[in-house]
Amino acid sequence: MASAPDRIRVLPERLVGLAILCGIVGTVAAHTGGYSRETQQVALALGAAVGGLLMWVWYGERPTSAPAVPVGSAVVGLFVAGDLWMSAYAGVVGLGGAFVVSAVAVTSIVGLPLITSAPSSCCCSHAGVAKNGCVWSP
Repeated sequence: MASAPDRIRVLPERLVGLAILCGIVGTVAAHTGGYSRETQQVALALGAAVGGLLMWVWYGERPTSAPAVPVGSAVVGLFVAGDLWMSAYAGVVGLGGAFVVSAVAVTSIVGLPLITSAPSSCCCSHAGVAKNGCVWSP
């Protein structure tokens, strides 16, 4: 007989999908009630959930297995993502913009290990000749 962890498999897509569904319901409820500030905050949360889902669908567990992010890169990445979030939270970008900015901020933070671990010495020539182990096709 299989143990409980073997029988029950939690899929992140379903959990994030549930969060997105709750975000949509919250957005409709806040907008219907005339709560513009709360509608914006729910749009931020909804964008974050969608950004997280996109990263999971595109890359799976790769960001967690990538090498650690150097401190300088982490500071810059978090500063940029934080600036995006603060502008959305302050209402600078509107409701749709808050959703998009939040999704972009989450994907950039979660994807930061993949960005910083990419080989920087991989440079291919324009003639299609691979250099430094890089495969390039025109």
